[in-house]
Amino acid sequence: MNIVETLAEHRRVLDAIKLLAEIKEPKAVSRRRIAITGKSGRRAKYPWMKLQLNQSFLVPCAPWERQRVMNSLTSCIANARTRHGRKFCQRSELKGIRVWRTA
Repeated sequence: MNIVETLAEHRRVLDAIKLLAEIKEPKAVSRRRIAITGKSGRRAKYPWMKLQLNQSFLVPCAPWERQRVMNSLTSCIANARTRHGRKFCQRSELKGIRVWRTA
C-alpha cells in the first residue's frame, strides 16, 4: 500500500467517525411556552415551612442515636435558616429531639 492509499483509507475512517458523532449527538431544539410538568426536587424531610412562630415538632430517636440525630438536625436547621430566613432551636427530650420555630 502506498502513501496515497493509506491517506485515502484514513480519510474514509475519519468521515465514518464524523457520521457516527452526528448520529449520537442530536442537536437541541429550544421551544417557548411549554409548561413544566410536575415538581422538581424532593419533599422536605422536616416541616420547616409549615411551622408557625413558637410551634414545634418532635424527631423521635433512641437514646443511643440521639447525638447523631442532634448533629444532623443542627445542619438541617442551619440550612433552613439560610433558605427560608427563619430561626429554629432544638432541645433533647425523653422520646427524641424537639425543634421549635423561634423567629
